[in-house]
Amino acid sequence: MFFVNSSILLLSLLIIGSCVPLKANKGALRFEVREIGISKVEENIPIEASFKSINKHFIEKSCLDCHNNNSPRLSFEGKQNLIDNADDILFYAEFGCDLGNCMPPVDRSGNPVKPIPTQEILKSLSDWVENDFEDIEKELEKDSEIDI
Repeated sequence: MFFVNSSILLLSLLIIGSCVPLKANKGALRFEVREIGISKVEENIPIEASFKSINKHFIEKSCLDCHNNNSPRLSFEGKQNLIDNADDILFYAEFGCDLGNCMPPVDRSGNPVKPIPTQEILKSLSDWVENDFEDIEKELEKDSEIDI
């Protein structure tokens, strides 16, 4: 009985002791109000022959690590740079490996270091070029619209 009472007393003292502040101006439990950033929700952009789509699905993912404004290489940042280099981008994305100059580049094992654009994305870029860089946006199907 003495052991149980001593154990309870000791446990009680530990719990109470942990609530005693170590410093005069701080309590055991102290909460801070912090401002947190709200992460940007990624916009769902369909693959289509438009600058926004091509930039999001191809250029940002596969090219901008090397081809940016801070690089000595050609920059593909921004619409005008993409327009100026669109033919070269298409050529190297499709035939670069055949010429020993894969874009995106490959590592020593032959694996691409960045995502390779799909045929659908390359077709969208090609269609955008053929349409004189005017965006061709896919029309939404009428059945998919929901009236609220």
